[in-house]
Amino acid sequence: MSLYPDARSSLSKADQGRLDLWERSAEAMPPDGPNVVNNLRNESHLVGNLQEEEPSALRTFLLGIVTRFANSDAQQAFTGAAGNFMLQGRLLAVSPDGVYRFLTLDRFGEIVARANGPGDISIWKRDRDAYVTDLIENWETIGREKVSRAMLGARACVFVTFERPDGKVVTDVFEFGPEIMQALGVVPQAAQDVISLRYPRPTDEPLKYPTTADGGWYQYFAAPRPTDAHGWTRAISSPETQGWPEAVHQNRKADLVTERPLRYSGV
Repeated sequence: MSLYPDARSSLSKADQGRLDLWERSAEAMPPDGPNVVNNLRNESHLVGNLQEEEPSALRTFLLGIVTRFANSDAQQAFTGAAGNFMLQGRLLAVSPDGVYRFLTLDRFGEIVARANGPGDISIWKRDRDAYVTDLIENWETIGREKVSRAMLGARACVFVTFERPDGKVVTDVFEFGPEIMQALGVVPQAAQDVISLRYPRPTDEPLKYPTTADGGWYQYFAAPRPTDAHGWTRAISSPETQGWPEAVHQNRKADLVTERPLRYSGV
């Protein structure tokens, strides 16, 4: 069941009232705000670093929101508090052998270029497409080494997906087209390609359920249900449709990526 009712009831009456005010303010900030409030009310997996099966971590998160709300708007209050609670979900109930990380071409190129210094940054700024193409086409000679110096993302947590229980593999996205990319939660801009990185499940970075704090102020994140074996991406074109399995782990160097990245043409 959701941890929210017990977390909320453990707040003082004054703080419960402030939380009500914050929720009404957030709900008046569509499209992201209403979804964030709904996710908090359904939060079942934010249990804290100690992995204790009780609502104290969520209570502290809620208290952080209402405290910040006294001096900021609803979005700033939420994101400020969420930054202290990333990667505090339960340990994932399944252990996939490999995971996939998806990034837009521009984001992937920028992360790699900045990790490799001013020369690469200059090349990337001149022609972003050519820079990424060179990394992929020359993977064994230069690409793998350059990518290994980069981080897997820009935030503390990295969202990944993996094969579905029905046997469909993530590489099927390159056969099924944009709808599958949307089901993975990837939103390519006009003509923006997407890069897929596959790597083994990190043995030293446990996979965790994504929580409302990890999902952030974002209309397409859906908090996992209590009985889910993992999170689910939310299909962009059909928000009520479950997409692909979803988990988070600590951001780290991309030296785990040994396979040549795949490139998906945007729409």
